[in-house]
Amino acid sequence: MQSKNSPVLKLISNFSKIGLGCHKIQGGFEYNTSKKIIFSALDNDITHFDTAPRYGDSEALLGKLLNGIPNISISSKVGLDRLNEPYIGKNLKGLKRVFKSYLKNNSRKVQSVLDKKMQARYFQTIKELTNIALDVPTEVLTEKQIRYSLQTTLRNLNRDFLDIYLLHEPDRFINFDEIIFIFNKLKQEGLIGSFGLGFHRWIDLKQKFINNIVTLSMFHDSMLKNDKSDSNKIVHGALGWYKYRSTREQREFYGSPIAFIRALTKVNQDSLFLVAPSNNRQLHNFCL
Repeated sequence: MQSKNSPVLKLISNFSKIGLGCHKIQGGFEYNTSKKIIFSALDNDITHFDTAPRYGDSEALLGKLLNGIPNISISSKVGLDRLNEPYIGKNLKGLKRVFKSYLKNNSRKVQSVLDKKMQARYFQTIKELTNIALDVPTEVLTEKQIRYSLQTTLRNLNRDFLDIYLLHEPDRFINFDEIIFIFNKLKQEGLIGSFGLGFHRWIDLKQKFINNIVTLSMFHDSMLKNDKSDSNKIVHGALGWYKYRSTREQREFYGSPIAFIRALTKVNQDSLFLVAPSNNRQLHNFCL
């Protein structure tokens, strides 16, 4: 079990520039694929792993497969309940993903149809997640709930210290200031290293939060330009943007998804970019 007395990296800029988003890391039918993804990430110098109770088996698998491996960092979250899918249904979804991947790799026509479907889903998801910020917050998260969730997370991860603890979808909570106060207590107690806010949407730089906290949010094309004020930020969705939203000229300029991510890490040196591959082959050559 990793000790809270281990050396702790305080800033996002000190973590690996690319992290593994772990919502696809699952057990059952997908266990072997998940295992290969995790160890391929390590082989490519990816040492930060972002997970959440919401992601089902993800925390427990990371705790099992990363146990004893030094110099890694993990972020997890509180605020959304675990998705408890039926065992058969979860495995059927995994089998469906494998089948789709096989079809895409063996038929350009099928690949085109599936890519168009995914592109439409991408834009619909962006729209839905953006609307979350417009809702009036209605939920309360108590200290008892936060501590129980954190202790469960630490047991799953086989650790007694968490590098980053994030509030999952902060727009939903009416007691935001109280939650931040509780996070500060957890940090002072040595249970977490840093804390922050985890959004599925893009957050504008004009939105000001408490100093020295981490924000996790959707990629936005403003990050194509260097902005020194945008630090301590974890970014997800960059590869989705590249695949479904970038122009043909932009794709030709960067040349490949890997080159795109590499360019982002150089422009935004104080940010960490998450990738969430469906298989270990997609991680090849991510090493910086």
